[in-house]
Amino acid sequence: MDWTAMSVAELRRLLEDFDDPRVAPALAGVRHTLDALLSVGLGYLSLDRESPTLSGGEAQRVKIVRHLGSALTDITYVFDEPSTPPTCGASTSSC
Repeated sequence: MDWTAMSVAELRRLLEDFDDPRVAPALAGVRHTLDALLSVGLGYLSLDRESPTLSGGEAQRVKIVRHLGSALTDITYVFDEPSTPPTCGASTSSC
């Protein structure tokens, strides 16, 4: 079985029932990272996907997971989503 060809969600489900005390600390770390990727909506990504093939939004979400999982303290993060331009209509004069 090639685990790297699995999606984040598939691997997380596979590891749900995996229990081996010899690798428990490493497994906890992997589960935590997979859960973080799932929480930002990247469950569909396969683990063998190369970074240059990620869209801008996917790359940003991977960076968010990496930064929020770091041991840094006293850091302020500002997450700014691009705004949607106004639609043309009676209330906008720029259309």
